[in-house]
Amino acid sequence: GWLRASRRELDPHQSTPDQPVHLHERDLPVESQKVYELNVEMWASSTTYLAGESLRLIVQGCDIATYPNILTRHETEQVNQGYHKIWTGADHKSHLLLPIIGSKF
Repeated sequence: GWLRASRRELDPHQSTPDQPVHLHERDLPVESQKVYELNVEMWASSTTYLAGESLRLIVQGCDIATYPNILTRHETEQVNQGYHKIWTGADHKSHLLLPIIGSKF
């Protein structure tokens, strides 16, 4: 999934803890040195992980261009300026919520 920080506003009626729904009605300013909570929808997947396997989460400031163009929407307007920081630690806790579905393996 991906999310532009200026489009972080959630729809309070449709969003759930495991499915954030963004309004995309207006751009909200992103001010320097201010911390914002971003709820990014992770695209659905039906991946089976076997014992000992792991999952990697990559956070980056641009699209991963490994998919055919027909499968992705490319942003042509570059509006980002300056440096981007990801705040972590005791005061800025993050989490990844993954649904676990029973397996037949």
